[in-house]
Amino acid sequence: MSTYLRLSRVAVLLFSSLVLDTSAESPSMTAPPPISASDNSHTIADISSNTRAQYDALAKVLPGKVLLPSDATYQASRTSYFSKQEEEISPGCIVKPLNTEDVAAAVKALASVYESSHGSAKFAVKGGGHTPWAGSASIQGGAVVDMTSIKAVTLNSDRNVTSVGGGARWSDVYSYLEPEKLAVSGGRAAQVGVGGLTLGGS
Repeated sequence: MSTYLRLSRVAVLLFSSLVLDTSAESPSMTAPPPISASDNSHTIADISSNTRAQYDALAKVLPGKVLLPSDATYQASRTSYFSKQEEEISPGCIVKPLNTEDVAAAVKALASVYESSHGSAKFAVKGGGHTPWAGSASIQGGAVVDMTSIKAVTLNSDRNVTSVGGGARWSDVYSYLEPEKLAVSGGRAAQVGVGGLTLGGS
């Protein structure tokens, strides 16, 4: 028996609330130009003004969940991508939301900085981090919203819609549905992120 897939709502990010028939054809993806990496040893004292504004805005609403390159957990997040090209990107800071409310707060804070910077303070979203080209789920010098802590999978009472967190991988979905004797069309490689493959993004 098959089931529809729904990515759980996370404010206005790419992983926002929608119900998808995963048998539909995925949109095509075109890789952007490569991004050169820079030294990743900086701290809050020597980052750009845009990144400082992003960090300050995020730290105000999500204290303890915003990482700088000097933090060990920053390096763990930065080096957890599928490809070396992505791992060479050095975000100015990384925020790790734990739930939908955290994501909403992060997006609101980052959107405010984006507007005040006239569009120069950009940010990226990381789901599974499997898309291989540099910059597909990270951003040089900007902020990254790391969704990997939001990966819950649930099934509705009618057993025909599966809700999936924005940081889930296909292995999370398959292992949840198998005991229910349900299946959904998804990634052939279990470690691929659900959000990027389904939406054609990162």
